[in-house]
Amino acid sequence: MLWVSVVAPLWAAPPRVSVCSDWGCKTRHSVQLSASDWASVQGLFRPPPKDPAQERRAIARFIARLEQIAGESTGTSVDRGGNAQGPGQMDCVDESLNTLAYLRLLQASGLLRWHEPQGRALRSWFVLDQHWSAVIRERTSGARFAVDSWYGDNGQAPRIQPLLDWYLKRRPPAAAERDDGRG
Repeated sequence: MLWVSVVAPLWAAPPRVSVCSDWGCKTRHSVQLSASDWASVQGLFRPPPKDPAQERRAIARFIARLEQIAGESTGTSVDRGGNAQGPGQMDCVDESLNTLAYLRLLQASGLLRWHEPQGRALRSWFVLDQHWSAVIRERTSGARFAVDSWYGDNGQAPRIQPLLDWYLKRRPPAAAERDDGRG
C-alpha cells in the first residue's frame, strides 16, 4: 500500500505528499510542497550523482530535507529519534512508510539513476523487537540497502547501510551519521 500520493504531474507542479505520524500511521497529513521547496530538494541531485555511493548521500539529504519541510506544516518537527512518546512522534512504521513515500517520489520525478525503491523490510517477527525500514536496491549490483530514518530526530539524515548489516543491527559508518542533511 502506498502512503504518499503524487497528485499533479511532477513536471507541472510541485507534488503533494501524505505523511504518517502518531505511531502506526494513525494520523495522515497532506503536505503540498511549495515550488521553492521542490526546486531546492531536486537541486540535491544536481549535478547528477556520479556513482551509487554519491546517490545514497543525496538520498539521505533529500529525505532529511523533506522531513524538515513536512515537520514545519504537520507538527512532526518535534519528532525525536527512537520511540519517543507524545503528539507528532513517529515510530518505525511511520518513518519507514514516509521514507518509502519519499523514495517513490524521487523515482517518479526521475531523480534516481543508481537505485530504485524496494518496499520495506521487517527486522524481527517478535512483537517487542519488531523494526521496519524502507529499502532501496542498487541497479548495477543488485545490492539492497536499508534507509532508516527512525534513529534520528526530525530532519536528520537517515542511516543508509547494507540491508544485511541492518538486519544484524550493525551501526553504519560514522560519516553517514555526521551528515544531518541540514547543509
